[in-house]
Amino acid sequence: RRPQNVLTELSSHDRSVAAAFVDSYHARPPAQQRTFRLAVLHPGEDVTPHALAALVNAPLDEAREFLDSLHNHHLLIERTAFRYTFHDLLRTFAGALLAREESGLLQRAALIRLFDHYRHTAATAIDLLAPLERHHRPQPSAPDGNPLVFADRADAEDWLTREQVNLLALTRHATDADLPEYAADLPAILWRHLKRHMPAHE
Repeated sequence: RRPQNVLTELSSHDRSVAAAFVDSYHARPPAQQRTFRLAVLHPGEDVTPHALAALVNAPLDEAREFLDSLHNHHLLIERTAFRYTFHDLLRTFAGALLAREESGLLQRAALIRLFDHYRHTAATAIDLLAPLERHHRPQPSAPDGNPLVFADRADAEDWLTREQVNLLALTRHATDADLPEYAADLPAILWRHLKRHMPAHE
């Protein structure tokens, strides 16, 4: 009910829970601690290895390893295969750590890398599905790192379906994060997919 007070409440009334968070976090190497902090920047319902690699600016194999380790140590939940999220209390804990240990500039740079990943990947997927309309859509350049490559149209369609909730969350978050170019580009890229897969009133 009061997420802003939850860690204080835990520290005051259930020290074992608060201590477990702290112990699990400090038992991780520094790179994994940073991954845990930055993962909370993702505004969607879950994070994949490719998205995390963009957030933390790490190779894909390293991002997979980080996610697996954080899950094994009960700092992340694996919702479905290779898709991870936070328990609500751990999300609050990670957010407090992020505010304390990462500067605003570093947070913004990580968020921009995440948006670049999703914008480029969405454009790549839609280009496979509607190539004749390509010149009507933004064509973002490939970001550094680990661009996702689709095997075929079905693979692209599957990614768009699995990521739709995240893509919509990112679009909404772009305005709050003062990133208007992404708030404009994502709907322009996704409109055909959304027209087919979302109720008109949404």
